Amino acid sequence: MPMIFSEHMEHYDLETIFPYRSDVIPPYERIEVEYVQHSCFRFLHLASHSIREGSSIRLWHPFMPVPLTDSLLNLQLGFSIITVHCLNIEAKYFVHKNTWSYSSKLWPRDVLPSCYQKRCRVMLFSWNDGLAVTEEDSRFVKHGDHLLRLLMENRLEDPTRPIVFLCHGVGGLIVKEALAKAHLDKTGTIHIIDQCTRMLAFFNTPHHNVAKSVRNIASAAVNPTAPDVLDKLDKACEEHVERMAPVEARGRLYRRRVIINFHGTSIYRGTGMVLVEKEDTKFNARAEYWEKYFPIYGDHTSMCRYRGSEDLTGETVLKIIGLNTRLALRRGFAFEGVLVLPYSNKSVH
Repeated sequence: MPMIFSEHMEHYDLETIFPYRSDVIPPYERIEVEYVQHSCFRFLHLASHSIREGSSIRLWHPFMPVPLTDSLLNLQLGFSIITVHCLNIEAKYFVHKNTWSYSSKLWPRDVLPSCYQKRCRVMLFSWNDGLAVTEEDSRFVKHGDHLLRLLMENRLEDPTRPIVFLCHGVGGLIVKEALAKAHLDKTGTIHIIDQCTRMLAFFNTPHHNVAKSVRNIASAAVNPTAPDVLDKLDKACEEHVERMAPVEARGRLYRRRVIINFHGTSIYRGTGMVLVEKEDTKFNARAEYWEKYFPIYGDHTSMCRYRGSEDLTGETVLKIIGLNTRLALRRGFAFEGVLVLPYSNKSVH
């Protein structure tokens, strides 16, 4: 990964860091649904452990008539966790890993899967953060397009697998761009990404005063950021806000999915200020949104790095993410007044 604002090199990747073996997909449970009568359905439970070579082991359980309740949906456990990093203000070579690492401890790989009995797939999205090269490179929508493409390529075997995003700073803006495009998709090719996204966890992502916050982040880089780069970022932020405004006004990005906003409360070293203000990390959402806010002891970068589950901040964040992920996975895809049951083509109006 190139240094921030240095020699330009296109680099986008979605690296799977868990499970360790690239040929094995973690086991997950599927539910198929058949209508019986009134609000009762018959659920067929399928446990599957897939191997890329084509073989699979399947254990079928008998049909059982049951009423349709949210508690039934917690049977489905397999899902994907996608992390998206911020600007590389520390000039780290592997920023997509260093963002979430303390020493050699990469907690999305070494700690987080244990919260879900290791029934998850963890992937790190690395995007080209050399934003100084051209005006095109500073546009968040471009990075969002690459994220969508890589997600579609990596989900061919299981396109309906639920998604949880962990986003740091500007990474949250990229994810919002991707979800907005997926939501507005008329071709039906990428719309599934929007439908499958169950939870968004933002770490110091500005939802208000975006240009000011992004300028603060870029100005805090260890290598001085050129004024023309800051101007390009300002323009990119203005375009982002303009694109997001109609989608956010209708509540399409946040409705019926769990939203968590973490805010780093400490002053960033050498700047004398908090890079993203507390109020800017909140949606100020309506009551029907599932938005939760948590202040975190740490600055813009240290708030994402934990020695392990024994670290007090790390323990808090892991518990919040773990519990809310389970809450998000218990719910079906709910949109336009229709509840679509996981891993089925059935819906309830």
